[in-house]
Amino acid sequence: MLVPPSLEDVGGCGHGLIPFKRGGRWGYLDRTGRVVMPPIYDEADEFGKDGLAVVTEDGRDGYLDTRGYWRMTVRFDALAPSSDGRGRARLGGLWHVIDLDGNVVSEGFDEILPFMSGMARVARDGQLAYIDPDGRVLGDAWFDEALPYADGLAPVQRGDEWFVLDARGALHGPYARAMPPTDGLARFVEPGPSGAVGFLAADGTVRVPARYCSALGFHDGLAAVQRDGLWTYIDTTGREIHPPYWHRAGSFHDGLATVRYGTRAGVVDRAGQVVVAPQYDVIDAFSAGRAAFKQLQWRALGPPPPEWHVTPRDGLAFRGFAGAGVDDELRVSIGFRGEVRGDDSLRLQQLVDMWRDVADAHAGGDAVRDEWIADHAVSLRVGDLPYPAELLQLLLAELHAARLPVQDVALARLRPATDHGLPFTAGWEAVPDPDDPRGPAVFDTFDLYAAAAFDATPPPASESPPHLLAGRWDGRGQRVVYAERTFTLHLPDVRICYGVLQDGFVAPDARSAAVGEALTDALDRRFDRRRVWFFPPGKDPGPPRPFTRDNRPGVEPIHAHLAGAPRRGYGFAIDTHTCLHDVGPGQYRYRENELMEGVADAIRALGLRPLIMWQRFGNPLPVPAHPGWAHPMEPTVYVLNLWEP
Repeated sequence: MLVPPSLEDVGGCGHGLIPFKRGGRWGYLDRTGRVVMPPIYDEADEFGKDGLAVVTEDGRDGYLDTRGYWRMTVRFDALAPSSDGRGRARLGGLWHVIDLDGNVVSEGFDEILPFMSGMARVARDGQLAYIDPDGRVLGDAWFDEALPYADGLAPVQRGDEWFVLDARGALHGPYARAMPPTDGLARFVEPGPSGAVGFLAADGTVRVPARYCSALGFHDGLAAVQRDGLWTYIDTTGREIHPPYWHRAGSFHDGLATVRYGTRAGVVDRAGQVVVAPQYDVIDAFSAGRAAFKQLQWRALGPPPPEWHVTPRDGLAFRGFAGAGVDDELRVSIGFRGEVRGDDSLRLQQLVDMWRDVADAHAGGDAVRDEWIADHAVSLRVGDLPYPAELLQLLLAELHAARLPVQDVALARLRPATDHGLPFTAGWEAVPDPDDPRGPAVFDTFDLYAAAAFDATPPPASESPPHLLAGRWDGRGQRVVYAERTFTLHLPDVRICYGVLQDGFVAPDARSAAVGEALTDALDRRFDRRRVWFFPPGKDPGPPRPFTRDNRPGVEPIHAHLAGAPRRGYGFAIDTHTCLHDVGPGQYRYRENELMEGVADAIRALGLRPLIMWQRFGNPLPVPAHPGWAHPMEPTVYVLNLWEP
């Protein structure tokens, strides 16, 4: 140990110096732990390639060299790390390029990104451009989107059209898409239905005509390309090293590339000769002449690990997943206990990449429709898989074997929407619970509904129409985002029926107080943070709590004459936000399954009738209404009725 645990913070090591914080101030240590610059600065970054570090003193930024001397006398409002002999400084709210003596050499921009290959991207009024080290705008051109500049080329976008900008400032295109260059050649996709892919050289000439269905970038002088449904490799002149043969092909590293025939992976060399016959489930990219490989152990669908909180409770062994196939989409959302960092983060990314590769092979294309990976959650939506439940079981088994801190898993099966004439179903709807005996039904009176709810077999449906009509308005994307639903709500011993009574309330009494207390305790247990993961962790609204019409905690008694008999019940509401589970941008669900499980726990403890009546209420979403159907809404409150035997 070089330094005992006595420092408040440390930074990364650069040029043999390590920034450290002690007593609220920053200084630098050498590799032996000796203080070489005392902690006298407000803030201090690590030293970069230019041998300079951004350091703050008295609220102003400057560059410090490795001897502890200021490189420049002027101080700026803010500085960014230097690169390619240039710095970036903020003055008066705008960013400028400066030389390393502090001289401003460019006009002001809203943002300047680091220099790469002699160019930096800049932003002004929502538009992007490139500047050289002297601050000159390349081609005097501005764009809606601009990707990193490399090898004398940069992909740029105006409106719906893409172009390639060369080092002279000339534009080539338009294209449907353009990608950054590799090995000096940039991929472009021709507009039109063909979407053919070709390659452009730095001088603006088309080196490989657009004749491929798909293509990867060049690595080691070769690029994987696809035509007629099969893959081969081309060199930088466009020559194919052999006729298309492989079902999938990866990029070359160290002169070797992973290929797939069917679902099995093998290895080829630069001449296209098979080095390792296709026999493995996964082979990673080569590095230093070595590559990791894996044979997966397929497992029968079974219950999830007991320490995981999984919805539905039986995981992928739940009967609702039986028969799922290529016409279904499956969603898995995985929440972790805390944040996955360091080696665990790398392991997580490797496992997801491995599984995606295997899933794509079994789908014969891209199986992952939607993906979001962060240090606290993973969300995947997959389709076109012949046996999706078994393939997802592989992923969950690998995460468990890797001992990643999985805490919460939500699984959903979505199928092509029934043609209700409702465009807001977005093409998919939840699959009903296989034990849910009845679909949507309409009753002429509440008394007829109550008679079916209390005594009829089967009872009324547990939900509104099967697409479930729960959504949120995404202001950024100006669109409606619908909840990723699990199966329709069902409990084996408690009937769940959609529809509530909203009158007949009487004064609270001792029994209603006991019901409110039992509900609160049951929901506290069911939504214990040790069992149920919330996102984001810092904004946990707490467990759901019952409240009355005047926002008091607890429930209100109900006296009503229903289904030919006097009934005593209890009405209360639950704030939907306490059941909200965000799993990534545009992906969320409401924990209504867990809510019903908690309410059922209270019913059993109190000896109430095994019946939950409930209904969502909320704000209508800005989409067209459809006569005869409920208007899709953003739920704000659940109203529930419970009943005495």
